[in-house]
Amino acid sequence: MKIKITARQVKLSRMLDEYVRKKIARLDGYNIKIVNTDVKLMVEKYRHIVEIVIYARKEIFKAQVTTSDLYSSIDMAVDKIEQQIRKYKDKIKVRRHGKKKYSGFIEETRLTSLHQKETENFLVPEQLQVKNLTVKEAMDTLKTDERPFCIFWNRINNKLTVMYRRPDGNYDLLEPQI
Repeated sequence: MKIKITARQVKLSRMLDEYVRKKIARLDGYNIKIVNTDVKLMVEKYRHIVEIVIYARKEIFKAQVTTSDLYSSIDMAVDKIEQQIRKYKDKIKVRRHGKKKYSGFIEETRLTSLHQKETENFLVPEQLQVKNLTVKEAMDTLKTDERPFCIFWNRINNKLTVMYRRPDGNYDLLEPQI
């Protein structure tokens, strides 16, 4: 990896040069192919500005930090670059593994007053099979079932519909937009 360090209004000492190179070398552990790195160190009155641009094989990472201390600016800029690299690596993982496909079941995740299985302070999703019903059949199912809701495909308009029992005993229909 090639590192180019430019200093403006500040003397680039050997110690400062080694410090920057050591911090940038830490980024090699992320297994991205870094081609070139440009580091600019600038001082304007009491502000110490560090700008780092890393050219990787398929991505460019940039960070600019201004503080009152040059060394802390370097640390913060390298931390910002690390965050960007981690985000990039996570994005690549998602692309490789893909997304899960719809299996025909609706996963119930956070319905507070419904049947939930609690395991160590988090909810276990419960899978429900969606039936093809009319509104009348869904109402009959809701009267006999202990759940306060019924999720079904409405035969009449061919849409996913949720019918639920209100606290006053009446019923309401929800048709989510998909």
